[in-house]
Amino acid sequence: MSTSVNGTYPYTPMASFPPELARRLTIQIYVGIASFAVIFNLSSILGKLQLTPRILKVLLWDIIIHAPDEYKMFTKYRLTYMSIVHVISR
Repeated sequence: MSTSVNGTYPYTPMASFPPELARRLTIQIYVGIASFAVIFNLSSILGKLQLTPRILKVLLWDIIIHAPDEYKMFTKYRLTYMSIVHVISR
């Protein structure tokens, strides 16, 4: 079995990237997967959770406070996977 220059197995997905870039990409992938796992888990929790007026006020406040920044993000920069995950996770 041969190894690549940095000592990893050459057929792993991140073997062709420099180590620092591979580490950053791996972290981004894990965060994206974790975000989707939280969203799917959250749907089962929300079925059991009663949204009290206090919780609704906090959610509404969060949406209103961050809406201008998210509007700028979507109008100034192109739409990417990470920006979609960011909005869904909020």
